[in-house]
Amino acid sequence: GIVLGLLTYIISPIYMVIAVAAIIIVSLVMTYPEGGVVISIAIAPVLGIIPAPSITLAAIVMLTALAYVIKVVRGKRVFKFGITEFAFFGFTLAMLLGGFAPGEADTFENALISVALMLIFPMTVNLMKYKRWIKTCIAAFIIPALPVSFIGIVQYSLGHAPSGWIDTAVFGGITSRAVSIFNNPNILGLYLAVAFPM
Repeated sequence: GIVLGLLTYIISPIYMVIAVAAIIIVSLVMTYPEGGVVISIAIAPVLGIIPAPSITLAAIVMLTALAYVIKVVRGKRVFKFGITEFAFFGFTLAMLLGGFAPGEADTFENALISVALMLIFPMTVNLMKYKRWIKTCIAAFIIPALPVSFIGIVQYSLGHAPSGWIDTAVFGGITSRAVSIFNNPNILGLYLAVAFPM
């Protein structure tokens, strides 16, 4: 206790809490890669409140991919490579090679982040084999969707939704659009369109 107390003079206590949480998450994901898929699904909508949400989610997905590859090499998990995975990896390769195109300087970095985020697909298909994991993924998707949609409804109802996203020349009757915790109403709409059928 004394050592941790003394560390607070050097390191902010919030960073110590974040470090402990990171150690727990890394341990969980390395032991159960399925947990990394569930964590990725659950925290994706709330990452917009932190800086660099795409990089954070890509790091979690890459950690999950590393854990999965280690489990496959050790014979603890299997990787099924069918026509869907073949098409996915072909698309992923094309996207990655597109990052080498001349133009913007950060195109390759954006392609790497996109490819890292897309790796959630083969891991979800190959790791979520049992009904309880599928139900856990659905719950991890629905539980954050409830407060996200509630915040959007309250925001719109109270008139606190931003109006800057509206093309008044085309949509003159719309006065505002809810964004909830997202920075863009279109992203909120896409997220809820996927969440609604669940």
